[in-house]
Amino acid sequence: MRRVLAPVVPLLAALLALAGTATAGTVTNRVVGGGPATSADAPWQVLVLPDGYLCGGAILDATHVVTAAHCVYDDEDQEIVAPSSLAIHAGITNISTPGQHPPVTAVSVDPAYDPDRQTSDVAILTLGSPLALGGAVQAIALTDVGYRPAAGDGLRLSGWGSDVARSPDDETEPEAVPNLRVVTLHTNDGCASVYSPFDDSKLLCAGSAGLDACQGDSGGPLAVQAGGVWKLAGIVTGGAGCAWPGYPGYYARTSDPDIHAYLAQLGAGYAVQDPVNVSPPQVSGSAVAGGTIACAVGGWQHAYAYGVGFVRADGSLAARGSTMALGAGDVGATLRCVVEAYGLTGTAEAVSAPVVIGAAPVPLGAGPPAPPPALPPAPVDAVAPTARVAKLRCARAVCTLDVRVDDPAPSSGVKALDARVTTTYRTTCVRNHRRRACTKSVEHRLRTVVTGLTTFRVVTPRLRKGTQTFRLVATDARGNRQRKATVLRKTTR
Repeated sequence: MRRVLAPVVPLLAALLALAGTATAGTVTNRVVGGGPATSADAPWQVLVLPDGYLCGGAILDATHVVTAAHCVYDDEDQEIVAPSSLAIHAGITNISTPGQHPPVTAVSVDPAYDPDRQTSDVAILTLGSPLALGGAVQAIALTDVGYRPAAGDGLRLSGWGSDVARSPDDETEPEAVPNLRVVTLHTNDGCASVYSPFDDSKLLCAGSAGLDACQGDSGGPLAVQAGGVWKLAGIVTGGAGCAWPGYPGYYARTSDPDIHAYLAQLGAGYAVQDPVNVSPPQVSGSAVAGGTIACAVGGWQHAYAYGVGFVRADGSLAARGSTMALGAGDVGATLRCVVEAYGLTGTAEAVSAPVVIGAAPVPLGAGPPAPPPALPPAPVDAVAPTARVAKLRCARAVCTLDVRVDDPAPSSGVKALDARVTTTYRTTCVRNHRRRACTKSVEHRLRTVVTGLTTFRVVTPRLRKGTQTFRLVATDARGNRQRKATVLRKTTR
């Protein structure tokens, strides 16, 4: 994700209050590399302000703006933000000028958006009154279906994103500065080697060391000149760090047939729905002691991640994950496979038909029993899970986190959640024989309690008053470990 967090809000106070004339500010790079933009460089660019964030966007027509889905989707609460919490400003190059700022009356997210894989990261904002197109405010056309920029094509990135190159491990918050920047990028074939999985059909890889999008650019346009006309080739989606060697950025590819259709129809007829099970999960394999059973999740619509496990007749959990090795103690047990499917705005559950576990057959007069028949090779789980904080509450300096771990199919099952909290607080220190105010930090590794197939509860000890930084890293049963920790901050008083 390349949206910038709440520290930009004080800077935008005048803009949000629709202050008048812009004041001169220091010209500082926004996108990493490039130079200051004029009103003619990217007249399709708009500033998008979701509550507490800064993003970019592009004008599709007088009443529709495209941005990134992750700018308008709250993945903790699993809901699309209210239109009233959004503001857009068109025809500006300086962040403190209001420009044209019609209200946002509707928000549409591509139903195929997968927040784990960051594919189809596209949303459309409908405006309550039309923009006055012309001059510094222009719509941008889409590239054709199937279009792929050549290696030498110049891709124009514009936005108010951070100007500072950042390593993939840098978790500091960038600062916003006022002036729109443009930079020319080129396609890069390095994304597949550093981002796993990487869907080249839906994601466009571009940028290089020193030239990239960064926090604050999310949802902004990546344009290309085709046949003498500027067209929208990509939408800023994400990347590890910013402009760091070996880590290019990636963009929603507007020429993908499904993304193109969603944009061309301006989201009409596309609606996010709760997951629906269309065929039940099925258990296969050798249901005898010494054998192994496997669960296929069945058919689903509107789901992007699954939790899989096996339960006994009394509802107790027998195993997590899509396979279960059976022992002598399982003989006579009735097992079902349970699948919990996650969609953008809800969850749904489905269970398989029951399976009764038998004893391993021993043929009369025969030697040792024949081994159970081999199962067909299971799909390889190569995707790391992602931890999400569903709820955080603190009382009397003790915090409780409810955490859900998403593990996209094929899932080997969630194995563990590593949870830590770092408390940063103000105190006094003795330096040169004098007591002075100073800042200290202390870290605690936290105990996690399994509460479901893919859910955990984390309860902290009593914490000092200060800023609490929680870091969560999930691991699945195959050993895939979440590469970048989920970070959440909370101030306790």
